[in-house]
Amino acid sequence: MPEIILNANISGAGSYILPFLLIGILAALAVFFAVRSFTLTYKYKSSGGSSKSRGGSVLSFGVGKVHEQGRRRYQQDSFGVSDMALVNDKGLLAIVADGMGGLDDSGKISSLAVERILDGFAIYNGSATQEQLLVMLAQGAVEDINGFLGEENFRKSGSTLIMAYIKNSYLSFLSIGDSRVCLLRDGVLYRLNREHIFKNELALRAVNGRIPLADAYTDKNAAGLTSYIGMGNIQKMDIPSSPIRVYPGDRVAVMTDGIYNSLSDAEISAAISGDAETAAQYLKDAVEAKALANQDNYTCVVIECR
Repeated sequence: MPEIILNANISGAGSYILPFLLIGILAALAVFFAVRSFTLTYKYKSSGGSSKSRGGSVLSFGVGKVHEQGRRRYQQDSFGVSDMALVNDKGLLAIVADGMGGLDDSGKISSLAVERILDGFAIYNGSATQEQLLVMLAQGAVEDINGFLGEENFRKSGSTLIMAYIKNSYLSFLSIGDSRVCLLRDGVLYRLNREHIFKNELALRAVNGRIPLADAYTDKNAAGLTSYIGMGNIQKMDIPSSPIRVYPGDRVAVMTDGIYNSLSDAEISAAISGDAETAAQYLKDAVEAKALANQDNYTCVVIECR
């Protein structure tokens, strides 16, 4: 895992043979210089918006987007990025939703989810933590979509949902389903969320001796979603225990399975290592180069931290 600093303990130490006054002076100096060395301050800067946070250093964003139909008859993926003019006060929010193929009108559900969340983010004016805000936005989307479908249509249509939210140099996320958020740092790609798929349930059954281990990896339904918007009550949701510090040079990629099922982690890492707009083009080129006969819709938002 990357060296993700969530909090730091900085302390000074004195010699047992020094007088207490000298110990106190040395400890104070140690703390002073440690804080000067380790405190990072940022402001956000992007086209249309910037904000100061804890000082004067600059964290810039580049945003790249790839959104393609692949070889499917319909585009059921949806995505959105918050207005750059809101970065000053609210940070940057990226959303990706993957409508479920084989169900009715799932592209409409993914679109509704993205629209509801972007609208909620734009008008939100409270003081919730990053996690709380993401939960509130997801709650609004789930309630709206459940109302749109009606209980009689639960599980007849559906979409995954994943949000990545960067504010004051910290990343938080929320995921429902099997869309993915990754962090690229120093050339290593880290998957941050779990996939809510039946394979994991099968693996648990195998661990408990209820089925043979081989069955957990050969079941034809292993890739089926166990949590998604449109099923009524959400069964699983991933959020980090604490926001993750991001630094210049990091890349955050929010993607549907049409990306990661077509490309290896190494291929994704290579594609998104440059600037954000180039990363999006490289991802598209890499998927198209595979020329898969049944290429799924594929969508990715790449956030470049500078």
